[in-house]
Amino acid sequence: MSESVLHRFIIPSAFILLWSSAFIATKYGVLYAPPLAILAVRMVLVVIFLGGWLLWRHGVSAFGAMSLTAAGGQMFVGLLIHVCYLGGVFFAIDRGMDVGVAALIVGLQPILTAWLAAWLFRERLTLVAIIGLCLGLVGLYVVVESRFGVGAQEISTAGMAAIVIALVGISSATLLQKRLGKQGLMLMNTWVQYVAAALGFLSVSLLTETWHFDLQLPLFAALGWMVFAISLGAIPLLMLMIRAGEATRVSSLFYLVTPVTALLAWLFFDEQLSLASWLGMGLVVIGVALVVTPKGPQPGSVGLVERLKLYRH
Repeated sequence: MSESVLHRFIIPSAFILLWSSAFIATKYGVLYAPPLAILAVRMVLVVIFLGGWLLWRHGVSAFGAMSLTAAGGQMFVGLLIHVCYLGGVFFAIDRGMDVGVAALIVGLQPILTAWLAAWLFRERLTLVAIIGLCLGLVGLYVVVESRFGVGAQEISTAGMAAIVIALVGISSATLLQKRLGKQGLMLMNTWVQYVAAALGFLSVSLLTETWHFDLQLPLFAALGWMVFAISLGAIPLLMLMIRAGEATRVSSLFYLVTPVTALLAWLFFDEQLSLASWLGMGLVVIGVALVVTPKGPQPGSVGLVERLKLYRH
């Protein structure tokens, strides 16, 4: 398998599938426990498992190798990508916002990230990339409108504020990690992010929710999938892609999450897809392809083999 195939297709495809499956696991999980409580337990388990692996692999010294400044930066990224994004989405839905409306609003993330990256990091936006971003947005709207009926939704002020926080959180996290994530062991950075997320979710959940867990098999299955497939699978892949590529190209992959989630919902819950949904998915795929098409080698880029070594360590 060539490096370009692994970098351009295998890793992004695995990330999209895993990230999209989180919505399926969440739909099962929230039937048996409060949403923020599930997220709190999930983050604590990830801190334990990932911390244990790092301790076994690198010893106690690895935890003292990161400077306080670097640790603070990674904790801030963790709050943005987990507490603001996940917490914002869950809160908005809990306050009555339709899942499709939430998906559409956070689906604006590639557009916001692209323009911020062009402004902050001087990433070049070609005409083809701009067309791809806009095409992806149109396709995303078609999927959500045909699937969920956006026009019929009344959105509360609290729900709208939460979903905007989620949008700003995931966009800011992508850009900030692009600047901060080049130094240190990737999984150590990720572990620090999870420590911040665990503390954040525990604090918010204990203050706002009554903890009650209906200990049945679907809850354990959903929580296990969230911990191992999403937190220990999808998130490290996201960090790897951010470290390796442009923020705009990485964030454009999030356009694919809503269509793939709709496909998974069809497979798992028999939620039917209309012809408009399939057409919208086609527009999303074309839009992402236009954005992620390489513009040529980037100066000072690191080969995928070296990046995977950072990931493993």
